[in-house]
Amino acid sequence: MISAALSTLLVLSASYAPAALGQTAANTTTSSSSTASTSSALGLASDLSSGCQAAAGGLLTSDFGACSNIVGLVSVIGASGSILTPLTNWVSGVCSATPCTTDTLKQANQTVSTGCSSDIQKNSVIAVALQTIVSNYNGARDMLCTQYTANSTFCVPSILGNIQTASGSNITINEIVSLVSGNVTPAGKAFANVPS
Repeated sequence: MISAALSTLLVLSASYAPAALGQTAANTTTSSSSTASTSSALGLASDLSSGCQAAAGGLLTSDFGACSNIVGLVSVIGASGSILTPLTNWVSGVCSATPCTTDTLKQANQTVSTGCSSDIQKNSVIAVALQTIVSNYNGARDMLCTQYTANSTFCVPSILGNIQTASGSNITINEIVSLVSGNVTPAGKAFANVPS
């Protein structure tokens, strides 16, 4: 479920971030890798009902979008190599933002429940994962914002950096999804060998 939630968050941020930032295709410049990411994200998002697409887009421009820094994921998705630097920047943004309030989370849950109800009933992976992301915001934020006391670095990017170094392979979005889903990759082998 975590890999589906991560994939959904990435897809939705790539799909709706240009609109949330008031950008159009004419004034947005992207690298070919971020264009490819956005194109595939738009393809996946097009499987959602128009109501669910509107709900997801609404989340990005809402208080939830600000406190969860969803738009900050665009640089992670568009990374042509390692995601470590953009991931660290995104995590820093999430953790420096004022946490979502209970009311903001209730509103976000209501937005998803209402806008994506038919998609959720059809067990759309994207819609169910979006609901999961919103419902589990507090736990995800707590995990992402955990820091080492010795040097105040964020644990998740640091661990992924160690895995990247040990495996000799860039940590990419595909590597993250593979790690979470249990596929064996060089990074997965390096992760398995991290001492306790």
